[in-house]
Amino acid sequence: MGRGPHGFSLDSVLRTSKAVRSPPTCMRDNVCSWRTLDLVITSDDVSVQNLLIHSPATSPATSDHLLVEFTLPPLHAQPLHAIRVVRGWKLLDYHAFSEQIHSSTLGEDPWVLDAMSVTELFDLYSNTMSDLLDKLLPHTRSRHR
Repeated sequence: MGRGPHGFSLDSVLRTSKAVRSPPTCMRDNVCSWRTLDLVITSDDVSVQNLLIHSPATSPATSDHLLVEFTLPPLHAQPLHAIRVVRGWKLLDYHAFSEQIHSSTLGEDPWVLDAMSVTELFDLYSNTMSDLLDKLLPHTRSRHR
């Protein structure tokens, strides 16, 4: 690239600012004399990734420029999401829940339950309630920041 009226070339300015200059992308007078015309200029802290200059065969035929394709990283970091497993307690049908409890082993005659140990009763309660809630009010996944 030539020097400007102030004695410096665009090429030297681009090199000192760590900007990215693409390879030649323009054909001069439809001959095989390629020059750099199209530039990708970024700030120093942004890195251009996957820079691709398409060949004349894959670029649009209506222009003497080549297609310049590239990827830039996101401007902001992706927010972190925690996925929580929750139940929508407001949606619980308390009448159906009560009926399910009464028709389960927990609703049996208290004399039958009296014969069970504390460990057996705890396991019965825990397993029955988990099964009923999974049936009536299944877990849902929720994304939170």
